[in-house]
Amino acid sequence: MKKQARPAAQNTARPDVYQLVTDRVIEALEAGQIAWRKPWHAAYGLPRNYVSGRAYTGINAFLLHLVGGTPFFLTFRQAKELGGNIRKGAKGMPVIYYNVTTRTRTDKQTGEEEKTPFIKYYTVFSVDDVEGVEIVLPEQPQDRNHEPLAAAEALVTNWATCPRIEHGGTQAFYAPGPDFVQVPRPETFISGEAYYSTLFHELTHATGHASRLDRPDLAEALRPSGRAGYAREELTAEMGAAFLCGHAGLNPSATLENTAAYLQFWLEQLRGDKKLVVQAASRAQRAAELILGRPAPEDTEPDPQPTPASPAPAAVVVASEHAQPACCGETGAIPSRPVLPTLPPVILGQETLPSLTTVVVATQRIELTRLLEHPAFTDEQRRTATGRILAETDPARLGRWLTNIMQRVAEWEDQTLAEEARQNPRPYPLDEC
Repeated sequence: MKKQARPAAQNTARPDVYQLVTDRVIEALEAGQIAWRKPWHAAYGLPRNYVSGRAYTGINAFLLHLVGGTPFFLTFRQAKELGGNIRKGAKGMPVIYYNVTTRTRTDKQTGEEEKTPFIKYYTVFSVDDVEGVEIVLPEQPQDRNHEPLAAAEALVTNWATCPRIEHGGTQAFYAPGPDFVQVPRPETFISGEAYYSTLFHELTHATGHASRLDRPDLAEALRPSGRAGYAREELTAEMGAAFLCGHAGLNPSATLENTAAYLQFWLEQLRGDKKLVVQAASRAQRAAELILGRPAPEDTEPDPQPTPASPAPAAVVVASEHAQPACCGETGAIPSRPVLPTLPPVILGQETLPSLTTVVVATQRIELTRLLEHPAFTDEQRRTATGRILAETDPARLGRWLTNIMQRVAEWEDQTLAEEARQNPRPYPLDEC
């Protein structure tokens, strides 16, 4: 009896979900679209499942916002169950979620049984691509009394463990050691949206403090060799600010620019770390929920974070020149930061894009620290220079230091080569070797 030929083996390899998501974000960046700019719809808020009404969070909110149009989605099966179908040629979007294995294993150190978490995805389609069934959308809210700037201020005021906030200077940053946020004065920003989006960015950094979420990326970003942690922490802050702007009803899109340097930086980071954007979005979601005083959603990355043993003291808002303390937990009058319905023209130059400045400063710090490892410098010089570099936030000054150190290295190498040539003259011309 002749044996039947075996069917060709099918490719059963599981798709790399991290790479799938990263490729979508890279595709958007290459087209000049910043995926994490705005994760919500002006009328309906965060993208939602049309059938369950559940909002998508984390990286899903950003991915689905890339689709545009109506921010309601459903799966192929949900469309069929409603009596319709997905339009031919429609492009679905992945929605990721975390799960745990059914098998348990015993931890060798603790002896406790634990399940391994893993990431999965399913595909959803916009309701704009559904045919054969009438799609009935909820009524759009008509809250004409909503004041986004006041809502943004209340968000900061009501955060129970908000760090100290100081105003002044031309730089925005978070200092983990003393645990305070520094931002320029509100009136120096081009708009109230620009001011609050910058403040939210720095406050998201502050959620990583050991007394709050104890985010390892924040600690790693402070080390000279912590480039990976820096990129993840910076992207977390950008995404966290976007979530908070959306909650307050702000539209900070005018404060961001699709500059070539900005896009190129993130393209390089994402191509080198496929988990970067997923992890950053998950941690940004946690950070935003902490500031909003809400529990983190279930579909965030299962990366347990220590909870603070005791709440941090209420924040004090301090103006740089005239101290005017006000507790963030108080209600009633807004603290020293004013509500900003109208503002004079910006006087901070490139400070309208603080995230880009932060990227440039961090890149300069990394390059300066690398150059200091050159034998042209002593250990004492390295220690002194490294302290100044990590404390400096002015990209222009860092740039001048970078030029000077590169010149010092070049001079040292020229002198060393010349000395070697004098001590070891060649017995014959170089072109006869």
